[in-house]
Amino acid sequence: MNTFNTTWQPASPVMHAQPVSPDYRWLRSLPHRDYLEMDARDTAPGIARRWLERILGEWALEDYADDAMLITSELISNSVAETGKVEWARRPPVGLRLRGGPSALVLQVWDAVLGVPVPRAAAPDDESGRGLAIVAGLSTSCGFYYCEKRGGKVTWAILGTPGGRPRKLARPGLRTLLLTSRPCRQGSPHANGER
Repeated sequence: MNTFNTTWQPASPVMHAQPVSPDYRWLRSLPHRDYLEMDARDTAPGIARRWLERILGEWALEDYADDAMLITSELISNSVAETGKVEWARRPPVGLRLRGGPSALVLQVWDAVLGVPVPRAAAPDDESGRGLAIVAGLSTSCGFYYCEKRGGKVTWAILGTPGGRPRKLARPGLRTLLLTSRPCRQGSPHANGER
């Protein structure tokens, strides 16, 4: 009999409390990079997915497309939602920075909100609350950091193995993903305050 524990709680939070950073030199070694800035509106995730699909095709990194688009949707949606909770004189944009090569793809989503990304335990019938668990389950590494120069924060995820060989990425089923998610790290995919 296949049962699902409706009171399941993650053993550990999806993101830890302290910022951490992948190696900045490694990030700079990735041959491809691009950036998209868009209004922090409900249309941003769709705009980001279409742009991401086109860029990955140009870079011949289509193997990353499915997982990268899902992660991007989750991170952009979270940034738009958090930006919408704050009263602004003029609503700031959200941004998506890509860095990629045959061995890895790095997704970095910037928003102006300083709040820490906090996972929540979603009930099986909840329509939201699983985004950070999905990001953690699909990525090799993920987290967030605060931007020194621009302000705000960047939430990031890495697909592939840094310095490793390219691999075909496969998406696990949602139930498997939610039950096996490992924690993401808070911190920067670079140590020198780059945005």
